[in-house]
Amino acid sequence: MERMKEWEKVATIGMRGDGDEAMSKETNVALLEKIVKDQRKIIANVSGKKAAETPQVWALYKEVQDYYDDGMRVPDDVTLLLCDDN
Repeated sequence: MERMKEWEKVATIGMRGDGDEAMSKETNVALLEKIVKDQRKIIANVSGKKAAETPQVWALYKEVQDYYDDGMRVPDDVTLLLCDDN
């Protein structure tokens, strides 16, 4: 966020595990919701604006979609990127 704060941007939120693998074998919705909440605080603190004023995207790719399928939601101002992997 520090490097991109002066530019027009779309911030990617969420998290995958080490090496682009799932964070764990079980889907931990509460942990990822906390991660997104913390990321949005960082966006607001660095930009000096409400998080909703910085475009954000959550990429639902492969195992990340399991979080969505298990009920995780992000704020309405976040764009959901639905991926087609063959």
